Amino acid sequence: MELFAALPENFDAMSDEDLTAWVNDAKALAARIKERDPELVSGLTEPDLIDAMKAGVADILKVQDELKGRAAQHQLVDEELAAQLAQISDVDTSMSADDPGDEDDSDAGDGTDEAEASAELSADEPVVEEPVVEEAAMVASAPPLRRLPAQGRHAAIQASPANHGIALTASADLDGFKAGQELDSDSLARAVRSAARRKTAVPAGFRDHVVVASLDLTNNPAIPEYRKLHDNDETGNTRKIEALVAAAKNGIDPDADAFALTASGGICAPVAPYYELANVSTVLRPVRDALVGFIADRGGINFAPPPVISQITDAVGIITADQDAAGGSAGTKSCQTVICPDFEIVTVDSIYHCVIAGNLGARAFPEQIAQFNVLVLAQHARVAETNLLNAIKAGSTAVTANGQAVQGDGAIATLLNDILLAAAGMRSRNRMVPGVKLQAILPVWTADMLVSDLIASQFGRFEYNQAGVTALLGTYGINVAWTLDGPSDGTQVFGAQGASALVNYPTDIEWALFPAGSWLFVDSGVLELGIVRDSVLNATNSYQIFGESWENAAGVGVESLWVTSTVCPTGAVSALATPAGC
Repeated sequence: MELFAALPENFDAMSDEDLTAWVNDAKALAARIKERDPELVSGLTEPDLIDAMKAGVADILKVQDELKGRAAQHQLVDEELAAQLAQISDVDTSMSADDPGDEDDSDAGDGTDEAEASAELSADEPVVEEPVVEEAAMVASAPPLRRLPAQGRHAAIQASPANHGIALTASADLDGFKAGQELDSDSLARAVRSAARRKTAVPAGFRDHVVVASLDLTNNPAIPEYRKLHDNDETGNTRKIEALVAAAKNGIDPDADAFALTASGGICAPVAPYYELANVSTVLRPVRDALVGFIADRGGINFAPPPVISQITDAVGIITADQDAAGGSAGTKSCQTVICPDFEIVTVDSIYHCVIAGNLGARAFPEQIAQFNVLVLAQHARVAETNLLNAIKAGSTAVTANGQAVQGDGAIATLLNDILLAAAGMRSRNRMVPGVKLQAILPVWTADMLVSDLIASQFGRFEYNQAGVTALLGTYGINVAWTLDGPSDGTQVFGAQGASALVNYPTDIEWALFPAGSWLFVDSGVLELGIVRDSVLNATNSYQIFGESWENAAGVGVESLWVTSTVCPTGAVSALATPAGC
């Protein structure tokens, strides 16, 4: 039973505000469930409320984890942006010609950094007031997470024909250079001098900015891929940032040869724990719900089995006109005396459940306790349903299929024949209104078997599904309750599946048929103590969860059949030339 708003498979399409609003609405809904708001929980059982609340709490915690993760991610991004901004705050975007020197002096080959060499101008050069060289690509490109070591910075700006993918090109209006000409360290220095020699009238208080060269680092092999962020790759960019942040926190130089995003040596950190425990079992009670229920305050009922029409013998007869004229014994009319019946008593059985758990374990691993309790309640439902089926089986007339269908016919030809035959006989014997509904209880896998038989047949292979089988039987005047369990003999519940052939359908189907209302669900209520603590449990730092239901089934109808049908979903039908035997 789902009371909370459904969540998408992932939260990518939901903003932080959407998630926060969902959590607030879900908390308000949980409070209404706890207070038993009649507009919300009307018609729901206690197990339904528990299941709904558990599902809602799990979703709330999931969304809260998502919000926490996003907040942490926002903080990391803020820190990263601040770190990057701090690195570019002292980036020198100008190259000044403050120290003009001899043009013929060699500045690039003395072993100093190229940036310093390119700034040294010949003494013979004319002085231009504060010329500035803009390295446009250097400023525009995103700076790395950490300031590169000297060797890394040197490699990033050094250009030569051998540096594949680097495009350090000359700007326009430089004497001796073509626009777009590739520059190496020596030609870069000469380009700076050429820009410095250009005489331009500069008003007082203004500076002359001259673009000397542009550097395209897009495909620079000196910039590793883990330092490049790409459009439309938020996931990859986030991983790169997180990896470099982790390297910085651990004192690892990301530009060292030993560093790589695809680390080797296995997983060193503990993996993330997964505390959820899968559960597919249910607490549904289809057999109980198919019976007419009554509350038995005194722990049971005392009732008289009803007579059937076949027991009416002397109460009804025929006297012909001749017999009446003859008089005497021939004209005497019989009369049947009503005899007080022997009353029967059906008392309720106690179907209990009891669990003991440790206080500390429950606090540290609540998911285990929650999942285990659901399994206990599902098993409680199975034991209770089995108890009802045992009572119905014991109080019914045991019959077997009479084999009218030719041997080898499929499940539909066999089982539907058995159901229709049993229903026809019951209606006929008890002189029931034609078309009146009868109640059948069949194993839930019967519907799957009938669909399998349809698929294996020649015609109408996909005309019905499981719901279609229920509807089909309904057109025959049969209401079906699909039981998840079976009598305690264990033949109606599939066994464990091993590493071998698939467990096949049981060859014998056991099912019940009776007029509606023939069986009552005798209900004396439930007792749920919840958490129980006493001195003995406290001594072991444990607690107990205890509950029980008081119930049974009472057969108060005129007829009930327990039928065993032998079937096989072969999809086969009798040949036209081979009529079914009778």
